[in-house]
Amino acid sequence: MLLFQNGNIQIDSDPGVWIRQALAKGFVNEAPLTHEIAMHSRLIELPHKDPADRFIAATALAGGFTLATSDKHLLKCRAIRLLPNR
Repeated sequence: MLLFQNGNIQIDSDPGVWIRQALAKGFVNEAPLTHEIAMHSRLIELPHKDPADRFIAATALAGGFTLATSDKHLLKCRAIRLLPNR
């Protein structure tokens, strides 16, 4: 939502509607915040302390996911599989 509000991403509809539709169609998966992810978020090495980025990276790590991102800080994380999206 914040990325949309700040103009960093563009979507064709209200973000809440887009997210619900994307989840229903299987375009994205929702990952719960677990104690394992919370623990990883404190241990993962990132060049900054942004808690949102830490949770994103820790979720990818705990779930064994490849993270598609264009975020310059997350692209420096060596603990997770990355798919640069530039």
